[in-house]
Amino acid sequence: MDDFTQFLTDPLNAQLVALLEGAPLAQEERESWLEMLPMLNDSEKKRLITNLQEEIIDFEAQEEAALSKLLAAHEA
Repeated sequence: MDDFTQFLTDPLNAQLVALLEGAPLAQEERESWLEMLPMLNDSEKKRLITNLQEEIIDFEAQEEAALSKLLAAHEA
C-alpha cells in the first residue's frame, strides 16, 4: 500500500481530500491544502471540513442565484 492510499484509510483524510477536490478553489490553493493535510491534527481537520462544507454551500447558493437571475432575464 503506497503512502497516499495509507493516508486515505483515515476517514477524516478521505473526507478532506474529497471536499478539497470539489471545493471552489484555485488549483494552487487546492494543491497547497493537500500538501498540508498530513501536518494537521484531527481538530484542525474537523475545522477545515466545516469551513470547506460552508464554502461549498455558499458557492452553490451563489451559482443557483446567478442561474435564476439569468433564467428570469431570459424569460422577460
